[in-house]
Order: sequence, then C-alpha cells, then structure tokens
Amino acid sequence: MRTLFQLNLVIDELVTNIINYAYRDDAEHWITVIVRFEEGSLVMRVEDDGIPFNPILSEVPDCSCPVERRVVGKLGIHLARQFADGLVYERCGNRNILTLTKRVSKDQLAKSPQKGRSN
Repeated sequence: MRTLFQLNLVIDELVTNIINYAYRDDAEHWITVIVRFEEGSLVMRVEDDGIPFNPILSEVPDCSCPVERRVVGKLGIHLARQFADGLVYERCGNRNILTLTKRVSKDQLAKSPQKGRSN
C-alpha cells in the first residue's frame, strides 16, 4: 500500500512539474506515463516533449528549514529521488525520458487493495 501511495504521489508531482514548467507555448503537447512490473521491480517511465531538463542534475531542496521558509518547487524531483531505487534520465530527440525503478515483489502489489479505479 505504501509503495503504491508513493508511486501515485511521485507521478502526480512529476506530471504537475512538466505541465507547469516544460512548455513555453500554447501548442498541444503530450505526456506519457508507463508503469510496469519487470524483473522484481516496478518501473515507471515518464516522457514529455517539453524543453530539455535533466531532473537528476537539479539541486536538492532544503527540507530541513520550516515549511513557510522553503523555496517552492522541486518537490516532485525530491520525492522521485527518495522513492526510487534507480533513476535514469535521457533526452531522445525532442523527448525528456525519466525512468524510475522501485524493487517490489508481485506479492506486495497483490496485497494492495484496488479502490475500483481504472485509468
């Protein structure tokens, strides 16, 4: 249950960051999120056609100071770093591709309740 909550939070934050910061025009754009189970890991791949941005090189936000003094932003990247066992960025043509891996067993995923949600 915790892993699925973390995955959902990371996806939400990353996609929100892409929508807010990756595009400098009003044209139609796309974001693709693929989640699969592969060789003992949950693999999440987020692709977008936004401006080149390598989140792995982004500085780590200071989470030690009080919330009211924190700089807004970079939470999605921070959560991805905390959640993932592996994090890889690549720029392929006009696409940013961020791949996160999280070691998890199929049994752990099977024990997580599904709330009748389908996407």
